[in-house]
Amino acid sequence: MMAESRTFPTTTRPLTVSRPEDRINVCVGADTYSIVVQGSQTEEKLAVIDMLIPPGGGPIPHAHECEETFYVLEGEVTIFCHD
Repeated sequence: MMAESRTFPTTTRPLTVSRPEDRINVCVGADTYSIVVQGSQTEEKLAVIDMLIPPGGGPIPHAHECEETFYVLEGEVTIFCHD
C-alpha cells in the first residue's frame, strides 16, 4: 500500500512564541499581570494577559473600544457592559 500524500495549508503569518522568562510582568496594587502575547506581536489583532487578582482586587471600572474575553480558572469576576 502506498503512503498517503498530504498537502498542508501555508501561511505567511509569523509564529508567536511566549516563554515565561521573556514575559513582561506588571504589579498594580495587589494584582499581577503577565503579558503573555503583546498586541505588537499580532499586528494589534490580539493580546493575551494572564491576571492574578486576589478577592476584591481588579482594575477600576473602565472601557475599551475592542472585544475582551475572560477565561476564569478559579473564583469569579464581575463584568459591567455599557450602563
